[in-house]
Amino acid sequence: STSSQSYTEQTVLPSHNKYMHSYNKPAMPPRSRYVAMDCEMVTTLSSPSTCARVVLVDWKGRTLLDAYVKPSEPVIDYKTFISGITAHNLEKAETLDVVRE
Repeated sequence: STSSQSYTEQTVLPSHNKYMHSYNKPAMPPRSRYVAMDCEMVTTLSSPSTCARVVLVDWKGRTLLDAYVKPSEPVIDYKTFISGITAHNLEKAETLDVVRE
């Protein structure tokens, strides 16, 4: 290599095979296995954040589960302005253990 060579000639990369990763990439699950979860929270007597609604969606945004959850303690703040949850929504709601099934 001489100083008269152009920058491009000096930085020509060797065959890409020399830079191939030598480890096996982990296999990723198919998109059909991905799920996103969102929980809306309320405040109970002993906890500032207790689950009151669970929503699960798949990769394409289709709803898999949308369930209100009845907290095990009395709710002191529904945080309606954030969660959209009211006392009426939780009247017939199931407990978290039932929703988990």
